[in-house]
Amino acid sequence: MNEPTVVAPPLSAKALLGSLSKGPTGVFKSVLDTTRTDGKRRDEIYVDVVERLSVTFNAAGNPISSQVDGAIQVKSYLAGNPSIKIKLNDDLLITRRDGSGYGASAGGYGTGFSAGDYAADSSLVILDDVTFHEVANLDAFDTERSISLVPPDGEFALANYRTSHGLRPPFRLNITTESDAASEYKAVVRLRLWSDIPADKAASGLEVEVPLPAYVTRVHCEVDPPGNAAVQGWEFSEKSHLLKWRFKKLAGGTNLSMRARLTLTKPFGASLRAELGPVNLKFTIPMYSASHISLKYLQILRKDKNYNPQRWVRYVTSSNSYTFRT
Repeated sequence: MNEPTVVAPPLSAKALLGSLSKGPTGVFKSVLDTTRTDGKRRDEIYVDVVERLSVTFNAAGNPISSQVDGAIQVKSYLAGNPSIKIKLNDDLLITRRDGSGYGASAGGYGTGFSAGDYAADSSLVILDDVTFHEVANLDAFDTERSISLVPPDGEFALANYRTSHGLRPPFRLNITTESDAASEYKAVVRLRLWSDIPADKAASGLEVEVPLPAYVTRVHCEVDPPGNAAVQGWEFSEKSHLLKWRFKKLAGGTNLSMRARLTLTKPFGASLRAELGPVNLKFTIPMYSASHISLKYLQILRKDKNYNPQRWVRYVTSSNSYTFRT
């Protein structure tokens, strides 16, 4: 058999509790492209971890709800359609959203548990629920966290999962409003954005959307530090009264700010803060998993030492609903 290709270092092993389920799985529309422009078919396989992140923040900028909806998607071009084996995190734990846990009476193993029992152990990757595709062989999942299968034709979701545990929002935003000394018919909105993803990652196509009141007629913005217009910029639609702060690419570990000077049809008032927003972020982060789920190796189960097809293991996290209340 082919030696497994390791894609990440293993973490400390933890006991996996709970029962596993199979059922219908759905493919997410992925931003990851598998199209070959040269039209040639190659002996290769793609395994993508695709996640959609939903977070709601209160007016103070603190998260009040967060959830990841994810899928492990497979697209195989392997000659002869051999079996494959995929290994997930050693420290993976599956629980239920209501915290009631799994018990022997529910078809699980041993006593029940809840995510709260493991809250102090930040190394755990806790999923609320997982549904596997019917082709998944889960015989070794409890002991090895591995899944064996013969990939069917086309792209399919090997697993769909959901979690609301241990999520760290990748971006923070602070919003302030104030009067403008130049005129009572002007106001200033300040936005400060922090990118809390690892420094070796970067978000692409990030947009900060700020709905403004109908009595805002004109907007002029200044960014700090001043950036290249090809990297970041802004635009205001007088028709929709939507202000957009755009980034072609935003690296982790950075923070930026923008000052928007508004022209109003009525005098500035404290109600402006409540009348703008909610502010929405749209983004895509390649090679980043918000849930921390990861593939440790991908093995092709074929008894031929000379058979070494190309393996592609990719991650992407995109915003589903990332909202800041004002």
